[in-house]
Amino acid sequence: MPFLLLVDEVKMKEGKLTATNIFDEVEVSELPTLLPEFHLCMGLLGEEEDEGETLTLKIRSKNLKKNDVDFPYQHGRDGIIKNVTVKIAKLPISETETIFFEVSFRKKLIGKYPLTIKKVGDH
Repeated sequence: MPFLLLVDEVKMKEGKLTATNIFDEVEVSELPTLLPEFHLCMGLLGEEEDEGETLTLKIRSKNLKKNDVDFPYQHGRDGIIKNVTVKIAKLPISETETIFFEVSFRKKLIGKYPLTIKKVGDH
C-alpha cells in the first residue's frame, strides 16, 4: 500500500485523486462528540489475480469497537496505483485517545493510520 491518509475532502477525476486537508490529529471542543464527515484515502498496488478479493477496514481504539467494513479490492493495471476512498461519517468519540484505521488483505495488515483526538485546551 503506497499510501493511506485521512482527509477532509477528496475528488476523483480521470483516475486522479485530489485530497484536501490531510490530518492525523483533531481537536474537539467537547466530549463525547461525533466527528464530522471525512475520508480515508488509499493507494493500492496488486496483482490482476487479486481482483474480486476483499479488503477489510477496521477502526479501533481502546473505547471504540466499530464493525469491520469490507470492500472489494481493485488492482491498478500494469503497476499503476489504484486510488480508493472510503467515506467515514459521524464517528463517535467518547474521550481523548488515538484511533487506528487498519486495512487488511487476506487477514494480513497492509496499512495503518493513527488519528489522535485532543480536547481544545488540553496539551
